[in-house]
Amino acid sequence: MAAEFAIQQGLEVWFSPALIDADEQETLIYFAECAKAAEKLRMQSPHIIFVAGCELTFFMKGLVEGDTAFDRMQNFYETLAFAEKHNSKRLFP
Repeated sequence: MAAEFAIQQGLEVWFSPALIDADEQETLIYFAECAKAAEKLRMQSPHIIFVAGCELTFFMKGLVEGDTAFDRMQNFYETLAFAEKHNSKRLFP
């Protein structure tokens, strides 16, 4: 595994589980398995980073509207651009 080799070389490992277009239940199951794998790596080195930001926001169905990850990204950024353009204090306190 590449992560184990990186640990042996003294490198930091960014563990970024990506399950594209899965629903919440599928993603939860997948992330739980990935967290177990990341914990096994962490036992070998404290330099393991588990990343779950865009993996949940854009890749998983349900948090941001859209059928695909690309649709969700587009919807998110269009909403952000609209709010910034109109200086929406409700979205950006």
